[in-house]
Amino acid sequence: MRRSRALAATLAVVTAATLSACSSESSGDHTVTPIFLADSDSGSTVNAEVGQVLEVTLHTIGPGSYEEPSTSAPVLRFLGEADPKEQNPGGPTQLYEFKAESGGVITVTIPHSVRTDVFSITVVVQ
Repeated sequence: MRRSRALAATLAVVTAATLSACSSESSGDHTVTPIFLADSDSGSTVNAEVGQVLEVTLHTIGPGSYEEPSTSAPVLRFLGEADPKEQNPGGPTQLYEFKAESGGVITVTIPHSVRTDVFSITVVVQ
């Protein structure tokens, strides 16, 4: 009886540890949470860790939309662009996702198809 309780307790601990490790990305000994950015973050510098995801949400009021991003170094990988379900009738909302791949400094620019302003951030990956 004691042996089965000890085995059950050990299995519970191993299962909990496995589920915890699988539930989110980790870097080293801690969990890496995504970085959320928006229109108002343009021109800023952001610090990220290798493996961390950056989500950039951009809004357009009026005609046009944001286009493909350009980056100045292979430090950040572009994962893709999506249109969230909830949209403003005045113009599109777009979500861009990037993942920090290696250490370094990178500038990301996302031009707009109609407006002359460009969304731009500098990302420092450590």
